[in-house]
Amino acid sequence: MANLKISYNYSYTFEQEYGGISRYFKELIFAIYSNNLAHPKIYSGININQPIRDLPWKINEGKYISSYPCRGLKCIGYVNKIYNRLRNEFFDPDIIHQTNYVKNAFRTRKAKNVLTVYDLIHEIYSETREDFKNSAKIKQESLDQADHILAISHSTKNDLMKYYGIDNNKITVTHLGVSAISGNDKKPHKSPKFDYLLYVGKRGSYKNFYRFIKAYSSSSTLTKDFKIIAFGGGKPSPEENQFINENCPGKVIFVNGNDYQLAIYYRNASAFVYPSEYEGFGLPPLEAMQYGVPVFSSNTSSLPEVVGDAGIYFDPFSFESIQEALEQNIYDSQKLYMIVSAGKKNITKFTWKKCAMETVKAYKYVL
Repeated sequence: MANLKISYNYSYTFEQEYGGISRYFKELIFAIYSNNLAHPKIYSGININQPIRDLPWKINEGKYISSYPCRGLKCIGYVNKIYNRLRNEFFDPDIIHQTNYVKNAFRTRKAKNVLTVYDLIHEIYSETREDFKNSAKIKQESLDQADHILAISHSTKNDLMKYYGIDNNKITVTHLGVSAISGNDKKPHKSPKFDYLLYVGKRGSYKNFYRFIKAYSSSSTLTKDFKIIAFGGGKPSPEENQFINENCPGKVIFVNGNDYQLAIYYRNASAFVYPSEYEGFGLPPLEAMQYGVPVFSSNTSSLPEVVGDAGIYFDPFSFESIQEALEQNIYDSQKLYMIVSAGKKNITKFTWKKCAMETVKAYKYVL
């Protein structure tokens, strides 16, 4: 095992049951460990975090519980905090990697402080100056405490320099990896018997779902030949239902399910559409590429960096641009074949081993 000792702050495992941050740190820690790049540790204590359960005790010292008791949460938090500090004093890490934005981040006497930044959505999409100040305050403190910052895309790095004035040399870009979607489900799940365009994830605000529906519903050919499956993101709101009923009734199907079901919908989609106005990285297009699905993507923020030449782009701020991209390419089998082939090559650039190697290189740089 490499001599470099890395401790990952436990706080996200206490606060988050599942999510993108949890997935990132689980994959990163395991890739560092399995490739013998460093000696990682996370003292997760009593936690509700599902992904971290997969890590062995020698990496993750903690006890998973399905939910916290109604009473005693404050006590559990205090015990975790003390346990984390005592174990870190004994472990004596070279790096403490902060997993979220906190005031007065814990650090040992010798350890350097590293922080990962995923995106600047709150800053960019704050409705008022006061909202911006509130969202930026704790992030500013966390950035000031960090000896070095990891950004998950060049787009995020540029945003950090623009909004916070951080020096270029203080930020290292470490792209995420893409993992095969898997899961166990005893219930049989049949693929849809109709052609559909797949949308995955949340639908509010900058995710741009309404403009996508507008583009789709404005096309007589698309509405005739395809339906839309919107996977994840919860039940549709009354406003969403009203908008769909006014524009394309009966054409949008909302589905919520596990990773196993998501894999089925990816595998059988005619195309995957990602109309987001902004992303710090954007994993769903890479997941679609894994299943040989042609990707239609926004041309903003980090998405061209991630999708590369393996997607068909549109301007997310124009429903006409989305409509045109779909109409002109969805029926071109040769074009779609080329995009799918490019996608299979593109995903080889985004592995967790590569992410781990670049991260450890950044650790050594700050030391």
